[in-house]
Amino acid sequence: MGYFNGTIQQWGSVGTSNESQNVYQILDNVTRIVGNHSLKFGVSFQAVRFFYRYAPASLGQYYYNPVYTGAPGVSFTGWGVADFLADQINGAYIANAPNINDAQWYDSAYVQDDWKITPRLTLNLGVRYDYFRLTRKWRPASQLRCQPAHSASLRDLVSISSRTRRGT
Repeated sequence: MGYFNGTIQQWGSVGTSNESQNVYQILDNVTRIVGNHSLKFGVSFQAVRFFYRYAPASLGQYYYNPVYTGAPGVSFTGWGVADFLADQINGAYIANAPNINDAQWYDSAYVQDDWKITPRLTLNLGVRYDYFRLTRKWRPASQLRCQPAHSASLRDLVSISSRTRRGT
């Protein structure tokens, strides 16, 4: 809705933020002791899904500062509500951030041998393999930022917004 403190300073959407993440994992570790060797094996397979959407002002922000209803040349004499009722907007913008919709795989495996050579000496040997891949590319959504250089009325901005939604 906007902010109201006795006057209208800005009007419009205040933004939204949605985030979600899912991790699906298969994991297994095995240990086998053979003589003075402790053999360890393990694998991990992860599918990570991540979604993030942030729209700072997806429906627009409209600013009604006491500019048009004030006495000419005298500061702080206008009223933002009067500018709103006279349909004299001081500024506006529409902003969306690109959505992030990610899917990635993370796979790993390891082999380790803890070899107890003497009661006071143990040799640790091991190999680990990690593979990380992105399976879906980031696809930004369309974005529009509008800041009129001149005074615009609410009717002008609504027509810009409706044309933008239709894709024209």
